[in-house]
Amino acid sequence: MINELLENQSVKDCSFDFNGNHVVQKIVSQMGQQANSAAMKGFVQQIEAYILDYSVHEYCCRIV
Repeated sequence: MINELLENQSVKDCSFDFNGNHVVQKIVSQMGQQANSAAMKGFVQQIEAYILDYSVHEYCCRIV
């Protein structure tokens, strides 16, 4: 699932969606132990690129 989100560049879209946000939260909580994997690094980089937008959004702030 992580690879699919990365390939489609849809981490941001999914994060800002009411239901998709829960998917991103679950990926971060479950895959956080594998922070050194290439997929997780790419996933986190896409989140970091919009960190200010995430931090002020009512759903995305839970990811931060």
